[in-house]
Amino acid sequence: MTWRSLPLIALGCASASLAQDATNPEEQARSTPIIVEGQREEAERGAVLGSRIAREPRFTDLNVATSTGISGLTPGAGLEPFNGANPTRKRITSTCVSDNEAVGERASCLLLQARSLVDEGDVAGASDIYRVLVSSDEFGTTERLAGGTEFYNLADGLGDAGLREEALIRLVDSGALPPERQAGARRTLVAMALARGDKESAVARLEAHAAIGTPDAQSVANLAILSRELALPRTQETMARAIALRESEGGDVPQSWREFVALP
Repeated sequence: MTWRSLPLIALGCASASLAQDATNPEEQARSTPIIVEGQREEAERGAVLGSRIAREPRFTDLNVATSTGISGLTPGAGLEPFNGANPTRKRITSTCVSDNEAVGERASCLLLQARSLVDEGDVAGASDIYRVLVSSDEFGTTERLAGGTEFYNLADGLGDAGLREEALIRLVDSGALPPERQAGARRTLVAMALARGDKESAVARLEAHAAIGTPDAQSVANLAILSRELALPRTQETMARAIALRESEGGDVPQSWREFVALP
C-alpha cells in the first residue's frame, strides 16, 4: 500500500510542562504533545548519540518484546528536506513500510522521522514523536508499544531517569503492554519513585498494582510498610493480606511481617 507524500514536520509541545527539564515524570506523562506545522522557535538541542542509543528495552523486571516488528522500516524515497527558500523545517517521507502489518503507514513514517531526529541530535523532537505514538488513541496496540519502547530506549540510552520514568508511565497507561508484563512494569515504576524519594507516588502505584488481579505478596507487604511510614490507615490489614498471599503460594512468611501485624 502506498499513499501520497506525507509532510512530516517539526513538533511542538501542547504545553510548557513538556519541557525536557521537567522534574515530575508523572505530570510529564499526563500530557501529550500536538503535531503542528511550523518552525521551532527555540534553539535546537544537541546531543551526541549515534550507536549508543539502545534498540532494546533494558528496564528492570519488564520484558517488553525485543522485536516490535519495526526493524524492517524502509522509506520509499528517503527523508529529504524541502528545497527552495521556504525557511520552515519540514521533511517528506513517501510510502513508509513496516514488516509488521499491525504497524500502519502513518506510524511507520513517524517512527522513521523520530529515528532521523535522534541521528541529528534532536532529542526533544524525537521524544515528542514518541509521546504522540504511545499516548494517542489514533494508533493501534502494536504501534503504541513500538512508540513507547523506542521512547524508553531513547531515554535509557541518554541515562535520563526522569524521561525513562515518563516513558514507562506512558507505556503502562497506553494499555499496549501484554498483561503478563504489566506487573513487572508497575513494580519498576514503584522502584523509580522510591529512587527519587517520592514515597507518595510509590504508594499510589503499589495500590494500583494491588488492585489489579492477584498481586505478588512482596508488593503488598511493601505497600503496608510504606503506608505505615506515611501514617496511612489499615496497614495491618494490608500486611495480613500479604501474609495470606505468601501462604497461598506455599512460601515462608518472614517473621518481620508477622511482627508488623502484631504491633499496636
